Amino acid sequence: MKIIVISYPNRYPNEASIINDLFKNGLDILHLRKPLYSKEAMCYLLDMINIEYHNRIVIHSHYDLYLNNIYDLNGIHLTKDSKNYINKYINTTSKVSVSTHSFDEVLLFKDKTRYMFISPVFDSISKENYKSNISIEKLKNNSYINKLVALGGIQNINIESIKKLNLYGIALLGHIWKKNHEIENFKIIKEIVNCL
Repeated sequence: MKIIVISYPNRYPNEASIINDLFKNGLDILHLRKPLYSKEAMCYLLDMINIEYHNRIVIHSHYDLYLNNIYDLNGIHLTKDSKNYINKYINTTSKVSVSTHSFDEVLLFKDKTRYMFISPVFDSISKENYKSNISIEKLKNNSYINKLVALGGIQNINIESIKKLNLYGIALLGHIWKKNHEIENFKIIKEIVNCL
């Protein structure tokens, strides 16, 4: 099961250094989600991240940085605003992932993406009043389980129920960035995932 961390959406103190440390400690994939960043700001942050980790970074905007080989990145992620253009992107690259919020959406995108975020699985840590609407039981019985990445409220107290599902992965945001001690929080999750 892959462990994916989604970047804090706004500026974050010492972010590049923290990202480098996350990778050093075994992070599989980083989703760089900076909805308000200009292309220049995105490039500045990418330039601060060790080049050896670029091929484990997926971007949520400024797709030309990947599509035009400006950086050796891991792919692009389509969000609410960009997933209507999925056919345009899948004709360009096979390294496309997408955000989904229902099993109907999973069925819509299952053959077009390498993996799909499905959320919220638990009540969100980073978004207030963003309550779980994905049933663990339904997840368990989904035939596309190996393409799903659980997102939303995942932390050390509930990871065990997710690990048993054999998903493609888990995505962490609030558990990493909202609680400080980013590296320690990540290490605990990684240890739990590796032990189960």
